Amino acid sequence: MDWQAIGAIGEILGAVAVVISLAYLARQIRTNTKTIKTDAMQKAVEDRGSIAAIVFQKDLAYVWRVGLNDYESLLDDEKTQFNSILLTMISSHMGLRGLHEDGSLDEGTFSIYENDLACVMLCPGAMKWWNDVKHAYLQWGGYIDGLLSRWEGAKAPYTESFPFLKMDPSASA
Repeated sequence: MDWQAIGAIGEILGAVAVVISLAYLARQIRTNTKTIKTDAMQKAVEDRGSIAAIVFQKDLAYVWRVGLNDYESLLDDEKTQFNSILLTMISSHMGLRGLHEDGSLDEGTFSIYENDLACVMLCPGAMKWWNDVKHAYLQWGGYIDGLLSRWEGAKAPYTESFPFLKMDPSASA
């Protein structure tokens, strides 16, 4: 065998090694991307779970119920708590929205979360809160405003859907 044949075989083996390396790298990238998306979904679901856990804390359940109905009647510290609850909910939702937009979260699952957010944001107190703070959250403004305008009248706010969240306007807090 002459040196040209050995060189040609070396080039072929090198090319095969490059193809195998690229295939392995592509597989690793896909696996890593899937892991990142799964972690992001898990974080968003955990955030939503922490919001649901407010029912276990009487003072936060009160802040949630009153805030959804009449944000202005909350004391400053309670407004801070209500603000944190809603910001966590919106931030979590925006993470889910990103997963939905890149195809990692199916339409049916995303619509459940979007429906939940809409029903919260359509509550009178949440709408008042949003109008007061949206200037500070411009990255979410168009989406939340669009959600409110798209679903207003089409979805019932939670204060209408769940009697235990509704407050008698004549009752004092």
